[in-house]
Amino acid sequence: MVDLPESWVAIALSDAVSNIAITDKKIPQKEYLSEGAYPVFDQGRDYIGGYSEKKEKLVDCELPVLVFGDHTRVVKFVSQPFAPGADGIKVLQPQLFYNPRLLEYFTRHIATHLTNHGYARHYQHLMKSEIPLPPTNEQHRIVAKIEELFSELDKGIENLKTARAQLKVYRQALLKHAFEGKLTAISSGAAWPEKALGDLLDFLTSGSRGWAQYYAAAGDLFIRAQNIKHDQLDLSDIAFVSLPERTEGLRTRVKIGDLLITITGANVTKSALVERDVGTAYVSQHVALCRPTAEVIPRFLYWFI
Repeated sequence: MVDLPESWVAIALSDAVSNIAITDKKIPQKEYLSEGAYPVFDQGRDYIGGYSEKKEKLVDCELPVLVFGDHTRVVKFVSQPFAPGADGIKVLQPQLFYNPRLLEYFTRHIATHLTNHGYARHYQHLMKSEIPLPPTNEQHRIVAKIEELFSELDKGIENLKTARAQLKVYRQALLKHAFEGKLTAISSGAAWPEKALGDLLDFLTSGSRGWAQYYAAAGDLFIRAQNIKHDQLDLSDIAFVSLPERTEGLRTRVKIGDLLITITGANVTKSALVERDVGTAYVSQHVALCRPTAEVIPRFLYWFI
């Protein structure tokens, strides 16, 4: 390590921890309980893998310790009695001269940047890594500052989630007001007429069944439900079809100004407006094709839907 402060030294991570033996303590994953007296820590992404009632399986060591996933490179800070889970973990007890939290942060940082060897073991590479050793008081100050800044980051993330939820509500309110005439209030107060959607369409259909026989490596675009994402047309993952000249599916050919609405599946009611020439394209049976009359602006109808 280079450019360390004058009072700091570099040491091997292996000199900052003791490896706790757990050979006779490991609990196979099939024996995990959904509830129990003692948590089981393994190398999975979840902080606690499961639970156990077997007191004799608890790791005999001073707490806190670090649990390192030899295959997954996951690092967990554990400050409660626990049993080790399955296979592939190392239990590392910080030496008395090292602040356990600071050691966790440094180890987590190193583990994140280890070369990923897949399901191969990473412990040997971790132990060869160097970490800085600041003076004791400096260690405590660093931990306090890290946790202060992490707390601010967590608060910022929470604020962003709240803002996103509020924006979603505001967006819906904006559309509601738009179609109640409140965004462009007319002084005359004239009421807007109401019409059935079908009365504002020249043409309404959905795709035919049996398109599988016409799939091709290249040809005309075939618009499916997955191509209508986030209420817009997404042609990044498109299928192609090659139709004979006389085929029932020709009626579903898409034109500029058409409104496409997903009518089945997880994306039901998602819509997209065809605003540019996409070439020859047809819709699947999971997509409705709506062609507005001259009485309504297609984009107005799109926002209403």
